Amino acid sequence: VALASGRGGSGDKFGADCPAGSNDTIFDDTAANSIATGTAPFTGSFRPEQPLSAFYGKAGAAVNGTWKLHVVDVVSTDTGTIECAAVTIREKTCSDGGGTCSGTFIYGDANGDGLVNADDVKALLKAVGGLARTKPMNGTADISIAAVDTAPKPSADPRGFGDGKLTMADVARLIRHLNGKEPVYP
Repeated sequence: VALASGRGGSGDKFGADCPAGSNDTIFDDTAANSIATGTAPFTGSFRPEQPLSAFYGKAGAAVNGTWKLHVVDVVSTDTGTIECAAVTIREKTCSDGGGTCSGTFIYGDANGDGLVNADDVKALLKAVGGLARTKPMNGTADISIAAVDTAPKPSADPRGFGDGKLTMADVARLIRHLNGKEPVYP
């Protein structure tokens, strides 16, 4: 994918600081300005010359490997320098619609709101037997338990998460995540 080509001229700069900071050049298919019509220094967001949407739906082996930044100075009578370069690839984000992106699964998101937080602990505890109560309970009570994995992953994780079964291991994993001890896996 060509991000920018033939920008030519003296003093062209992509970004204006190194290391990266607030004056970066960001390529974004939804940016208001095209890099082709921009002027140096190129700071802010620009649409690339070829859309990044070519990468939509690609994951794993389709994007793994060596990425190359190809820079050419075709004028031999001057010099240019590259002070720093970085590539950051971010997942597509959803517009607010009350759920996760199509095909997206977030481990620990028991209530399906796209977040992993204390509300998910409540949903999990409620699902494993009504353990999340709003009032204190005195005496004894029979609790009907219906274990249901509220957000099963399309293909089961080898560790047993997203396997269609809700267990205390799912609750423990969510609690570890909420305490910053375990990441949310895509």
